[in-house]
Amino acid sequence: MSIVFPRAFPLLRFSTVSFDLELNESHNPLESGRLESVEYGPPRWIADYQIQTGNRRATGLWTAWLRSLKFSRHFLGRDPFRPLPLHYKDGLPGGFSGDASSWSVNGNRDELTFNGQTNGFVNLTGDYVGFSWSAGAKLSLHEILADVTANGAGVAVLPIEPQLPTWVDDAATCSVATPACLMKIVPGSVQAPKDGATGRI
Repeated sequence: MSIVFPRAFPLLRFSTVSFDLELNESHNPLESGRLESVEYGPPRWIADYQIQTGNRRATGLWTAWLRSLKFSRHFLGRDPFRPLPLHYKDGLPGGFSGDASSWSVNGNRDELTFNGQTNGFVNLTGDYVGFSWSAGAKLSLHEILADVTANGAGVAVLPIEPQLPTWVDDAATCSVATPACLMKIVPGSVQAPKDGATGRI
């Protein structure tokens, strides 16, 4: 069996997760007392995943998954505690896959018009929306910044952060279902001690 990258998590069992947007900014105080801020690069998602395996089989799945990510290969990074909009954590309403029928973005690229939701679909602050193109090889992940309910035509105008990059393909699939971003493991950041008696991590 060939392994396809970027890789999804082998299991979705986590004890704790930190999933945050890191802003690439510098701040310099001025003589006037004001603070000058400069953005020197696009924001990026960073995460810290703590796993707890239940048996040797699960431990093997995780350790093999980690070893496959050598040479800075990508995996699908996401917030595993919020794969779907919070209002629909047990499943999306019937007839809606989570994908937009079409989408557009405003001039500042911080307001997304999502077409194709069901009438009255509830988008809550902290939900995620993602873009995928090039057969899933390229991804862009964004957080919804305010509660928005889709109108009768299934249209929701969503304030998002970070802003949508200009390099996102106009034909990209936009979805609120299990959106993700491309991540790499930081060298030296993995610790996976095994319990000698149970084989668990």
